[in-house]
Amino acid sequence: MRPREMKGRLYIDGVDAFDRYGVFVAAGGYNGIASWAPLKKVECVDWPDEDGVEPDLTEPRLDGREFDVSFCTVDGDKTGDLIEALSAGAYHVFDFRRIGCERRLRLVAHSASERVRRLEKFALRFADDFPLEGYAYADPVPVPAVWQRGYELDARPLSDYGIWVLDGSETELLKAPAVKKNLSVGGKGQSGTIYDDRQVFFQAKDVALKCLLTAPDKTVFWHNYQALLHDLVRPGERRLFVELTGGEYSCYYKSGQVSRCEVTARGGMWCEFTLTLTFTAFRPEATQYLLASERGEWIITEDVQHAIDLKYGY
Repeated sequence: MRPREMKGRLYIDGVDAFDRYGVFVAAGGYNGIASWAPLKKVECVDWPDEDGVEPDLTEPRLDGREFDVSFCTVDGDKTGDLIEALSAGAYHVFDFRRIGCERRLRLVAHSASERVRRLEKFALRFADDFPLEGYAYADPVPVPAVWQRGYELDARPLSDYGIWVLDGSETELLKAPAVKKNLSVGGKGQSGTIYDDRQVFFQAKDVALKCLLTAPDKTVFWHNYQALLHDLVRPGERRLFVELTGGEYSCYYKSGQVSRCEVTARGGMWCEFTLTLTFTAFRPEATQYLLASERGEWIITEDVQHAIDLKYGY
């Protein structure tokens, strides 16, 4: 990439970072910036004789987060100047103009460095203490290229946010949670353990949905990104409907981790990420085989209006 193409991509406190420090964001450097802030720890009541937990979600709040950004510089001698500038006061405004994102960050650490002559690649760890700062909610903007159906959050298709749910998510969703431990006695004077075997209850479980968020431009990308995060942390439990299983699951948001974030040659933007939800109660059930049309729609009986289980014929 030619030097003139590196200008105008990153501004720190209003100053072009390439002009001042010879610095630009390296490949993969935007992943941490685009990752979602996690939810602060949720207090839960865990009843030993019930599946899952009862979370207190009356006032859920996002937590601060730390992440690394990888940089390159064509003049390694200026790295110290950048660190010195970022040490003058805790917070600095980073305008990542390449991806259309502005953040108020503070420097935490100089976490990695590799130097070859005057070219240096290094990573800085930042803290973002202000998730959704100044955000005013607006409904997501439809992305016509995303037509997937089958996953709904509080009755709204995830595709409304420009999200594809990727292969492999079903496996995570259907995996049984760990079993709660019942009362047991195992003193030194006896072999083995006496265990209360009257009934089995399951713990809450985390489900990692593999997703792709895509948009025709950076403005729509961040609009839908923020709308999704806002909707995930509304008070109360979320309801996730999955057409594949025909089930609706009570859950709440835990975190979102981006593995790749890119801007396309035509100005579009996408990121691949893992959305982690905590299912508050989940009991594995025997597999059902429901009759569906060629379009994937359930065939419903006229009399009692339910799907037809092929195992039992009704």
